[in-house]
Amino acid sequence: MLLKTLIIPLIALLNTTVPVKSKHNLTVTLHGFKNTNGEVIVALFDSGKTFLKSPIEHQIIEITNKDTLSVTFDNINDGEYAVSVIHDENKNQKLDTNFLGIPKEGFGFSNNPKIKMGPATFSECKFSFNGSNENIQISMKY
Repeated sequence: MLLKTLIIPLIALLNTTVPVKSKHNLTVTLHGFKNTNGEVIVALFDSGKTFLKSPIEHQIIEITNKDTLSVTFDNINDGEYAVSVIHDENKNQKLDTNFLGIPKEGFGFSNNPKIKMGPATFSECKFSFNGSNENIQISMKY
C-alpha cells in the first residue's frame, strides 16, 4: 500500500507537461531608404536596460532596393521587444552624427515614434511579440 501511495503521485508528476516558450520568426520590413549606399544594421532588444547598447541579436544587410528591405530574426521567444535600425552609408558600424549629435545617416525604430531631442526610448519602441511570423514595419528617417 505504501508503495502504491508513492508510485501514483510519481507517475502523475512524470506525466505533467512543462510549458515550453514559443518561438517564432520576426520579420522587420524597412521602407524609405534615400539611396542604396552602404548597409543597414537592424538590432533587436528585449529590455530598456540594454536598449541601443547591447542587442540580443542583430543583422547587417547590404541595401539592394531603396524602397523596401526585409530582415528576419528566427526562433524568437514570446515577449516584449524593440528594434532599432541604422542606414550605415559608409560602413563604419555606427550612426554618424554632426557636432550637435544630429544623425547624418538614416535611422528608424519599431513603432515609428516621433523623434524630438535624442533617440527614442525602449518604452516608445516596444511591442509584444507572440505570434508566428509576425511582421513589423519601420519607416526610415533622414
